[in-house]
Amino acid sequence: MTIRVWAVMTGREILVLRGHQSAVNSVAYSPDGAWLASGSSDKTLRLWDATTGQELICHRGHSAGIGSVAFSPDGQLLATTSGDGVRVWRPTRDDRVATLHNHSQMINQVAAFPDGRTVASGSDDGTIRFWDIDTERQRNSMIAHDGGVNCLSVSPEGRRLVSGGEDRLVKIWNMGAGTPALTLTGHSLPVQVVTFSPKGTRIASGSASYHRETGYTPGEVKLWDAETGKSLLTLSVPGKGFNSCAFSPDGNRLACGGRGIISLMDAGTGEQIWSITAHSDAVVGLAFSPDGKRLASASPDKTLKVWDTANGREIYTFRGHKQRLTCVTFSPDGSRIASGGDDHMIRIVAAATGDEALSLKGHGSPVHSVAFTPDGHRLISGGWDHVLRVWDARPLPDRPKQRTP
Repeated sequence: MTIRVWAVMTGREILVLRGHQSAVNSVAYSPDGAWLASGSSDKTLRLWDATTGQELICHRGHSAGIGSVAFSPDGQLLATTSGDGVRVWRPTRDDRVATLHNHSQMINQVAAFPDGRTVASGSDDGTIRFWDIDTERQRNSMIAHDGGVNCLSVSPEGRRLVSGGEDRLVKIWNMGAGTPALTLTGHSLPVQVVTFSPKGTRIASGSASYHRETGYTPGEVKLWDAETGKSLLTLSVPGKGFNSCAFSPDGNRLACGGRGIISLMDAGTGEQIWSITAHSDAVVGLAFSPDGKRLASASPDKTLKVWDTANGREIYTFRGHKQRLTCVTFSPDGSRIASGGDDHMIRIVAAATGDEALSLKGHGSPVHSVAFTPDGHRLISGGWDHVLRVWDARPLPDRPKQRTP
């Protein structure tokens, strides 16, 4: 489980590398000597900084122990052998594309615009900031709420943004304007989730009061006309409350999550289609697959679950996070599900099977929000460390099911 590096001339021990959970079967230096790769019976391939000994990347794609590792002559590829076959990786690729600073408090929500390069972030510092992730620069910012900005959603055409805050308000913003076009009142508790309908004609907002020690105080979900701000419908389940909500891709259904409960509603009438006890703790994140056939849910009970939207049947449970989950999202093509949690990790699973495909390590504190860009090439994350991180999430032609920076 331990790798030791020695100076050949003196025999002095230089580095001790710890991280593998089982026997290390093979090690190899990159051709330039900057990296050290190791393969283990714990089924992981790990890459280390050969000078400092810092673990840089952990790949978890094999279903059996790794027997050998080898770099290509140019160092751009790394091959591993295992009982399940040979895999080729692109080891030196850094999945962290950008790290963006400016918020003074934790980031609660990130949202990507249809242009693939603009990202908005909302923070406990009360501001919404807009970023160009290609240039890694902040475009502008505005003080949005009296208290924290808890949630954001971008309209499908990318010209509007809706936000919800600790001040119990929902605000609709036109892009480029520093003041809200509409301010929607009616929630009795802080607004924890907002989302545009797929056509951009309606907005759903959910309120609840949250304390890490005691959990959530019940709230309600409201539906609004996105053009006029008129209240259309209020959904409430006494004693349960709603902490998350998501429109189906066709806009006809609305999934709502509360204290362990997921309810699927008719988005036009508010009538319940089905309701299930889904988690042992609050449902803090919900996301539909692009085809609307599956629903992913995240909970502080450390589980990510995927459900059949036709009947509420559980398809699988992913238990890869070591601490509370806080957020979940599908990739635009529906092939992957990303989740973030209090373990400081972002984990991406294959949507069809629930097998972990990728884990991203970089945040120094809990991750509160994850969002794919519309093309699925990048993933944006924000959390308690006040930092917005952008990751390269593009699948590699020959890559295995998991890769970890």
